[in-house]
Amino acid sequence: MAATIDMRGERDYRADPATVFDFVVDPLNDPIWCPAVDGCQQITGDGPAPGAVYRWDQIVGEGDHFPMDVTLDVVDRPNRIEWSVDNDMMGYRSEMTFEPLPNGGTRVTQHNHTTVKVAPDEMSSQLQEQAVGVMNQQFDNLEKALD
Repeated sequence: MAATIDMRGERDYRADPATVFDFVVDPLNDPIWCPAVDGCQQITGDGPAPGAVYRWDQIVGEGDHFPMDVTLDVVDRPNRIEWSVDNDMMGYRSEMTFEPLPNGGTRVTQHNHTTVKVAPDEMSSQLQEQAVGVMNQQFDNLEKALD
């Protein structure tokens, strides 16, 4: 069995949807706002586009790092991004949408579904709690990066 995490979060930002989208769609920016990504490099593809693959230097546990390849599956500017990871450790699908707000800002909604293949099912709630904390930190970091 494997632990599963399914979560959704949203946050409003002052920046317009195109600005937020253009920053978030480029995985090379992930180390700036994603607390579990220490570095990123493009492996294949031409810029942030469907099918492009990036290698994250993923932080796992207490200072341990694991190379993780992420594939951009959908790039629908400035509305939606989807990406995925599938390796021996985990399977991960994420979708982010960018909704224009009446004040000119953007509502970002993120939905992640993760299967942690190396963790038993009983760890699902503990991992879910940790993942919510990471998502909230990610939203905070994105706000700082956009200001």
